[in-house]
Amino acid sequence: MDWSELMNRADFVGAAFGAFLGFLLALVVLLIDRWINWFQQLADKKRLFKNILTLVERETEAARDAEQGYGALAQAYAEKPLEMHPRRIHVNTGLRTLDRMDRERILAAYRRMAGRKRGWELWREALRFIDGLSAQYPYQEAAVLSSMEDMASVGDRYDAHCREVGLWLSTIGAELQTQLPAGHPLVARIHAIVSAVQNIGYVPMTELHERLILPVGELFRDGSLNLRNAFPLAEVFSKARADHGRYGQITLELQGTLKRFAKDMGETARDGECMRDRMKDALK
Repeated sequence: MDWSELMNRADFVGAAFGAFLGFLLALVVLLIDRWINWFQQLADKKRLFKNILTLVERETEAARDAEQGYGALAQAYAEKPLEMHPRRIHVNTGLRTLDRMDRERILAAYRRMAGRKRGWELWREALRFIDGLSAQYPYQEAAVLSSMEDMASVGDRYDAHCREVGLWLSTIGAELQTQLPAGHPLVARIHAIVSAVQNIGYVPMTELHERLILPVGELFRDGSLNLRNAFPLAEVFSKARADHGRYGQITLELQGTLKRFAKDMGETARDGECMRDRMKDALK
C-alpha cells in the first residue's frame, strides 16, 4: 500500500468520523430541544392546572355565597312576608372563564398532573361542576326575578286598589255625615280610618293593610257598611284583599324556591370543595 492510498483511506475515515460526530451532535441538540419542550409543556400544563384550581376555588366560594344569599333572602321573607327585600347579586366571571376553556387542554392538564385514570375522573368531575353551575345560576336567577316581578306587579295593583278604597270610604263618610246625626259613631270611625291613611306616602304593605283594609273589613263584618249602602267600596275592597292574599301566596312560594336553591347550591359547593381537595392532592 503506497502513501497516497493510505492518505485517501485516512481522509475517508476522518470524513466518516466527522459525519458521525456531526450526527451525534445534531441528535444531542434535538434531544435537548425535545427535553426542553417537554419540560415547557409540563410547566404549561401545571400552570393551567393551577389556574383551573384557582377558578374552581373561587366558584366554590361563590356557590357558598349564593347558598347563604338565598337562605338569607328566604329568612327575610319569612320574617316580613309583605315587604320587598333586596336581592344579592352573584357575579361569576370565573365560571364564564371555565366554561370557555378548551376542554381538551383541560383534560391533558388533568392527565399530566393526576395520572391517566385519576385525571380522567377529575376532568369529568370538573365538567359536571362547570356545566352544573352554568345551568343553575341562570335558572335560579330567572326564577327569583320572575317571582319578585310578580310580587311587584301585585303590589302595584294593591296600592291602586287601596287608593280607590280610601277615596270611596271618604266619599261615603262625607255622604253619611249629611245623613246621620252629628257625632254618629260610624262617621267618627270612617273619619279616623281616612285620617290614618291620608297623605302617608309610601308605606309597607303590612302597615297599609293594618291602617286601611283591616278597619274597613271590620265595618263590613259588624254590619256598619253593607252592599246596599257601600257596593262600590265593597267591590274594590274585595279586589284589594285578593291582591293581598295573592302577594302572600307568591311570598310563600318564593320562600320554598329560595330554600330549595340554597340546598342545591350547598350540594354543588360541597362537590366543588371535594374536587378542590383532590386537585390539591394531585399537586403534591
